[in-house]
Amino acid sequence: MKNENIYAENTINIHKKYYLDRAFSGETIFIPTILSTKSIITTKGQQTINLSTIYIAAPIINNNNKVIAAITLSLNPK
Repeated sequence: MKNENIYAENTINIHKKYYLDRAFSGETIFIPTILSTKSIITTKGQQTINLSTIYIAAPIINNNNKVIAAITLSLNPK
């Protein structure tokens, strides 16, 4: 995790909250392209912003079958 992201509002929550809400409701979902508002290091080692990113989100469920968090994976769609 990058230190600059601590206490920062999640990019998905800012741009496509509906999808994040679905993950917190128990669905594993694909989240379409969002332009990243955070600095990202590309596979070529370059730092960039406004990179198109897609996401997969899934709920984390405890032993009582309650959603306690969501985990996301960001992917470069290129």
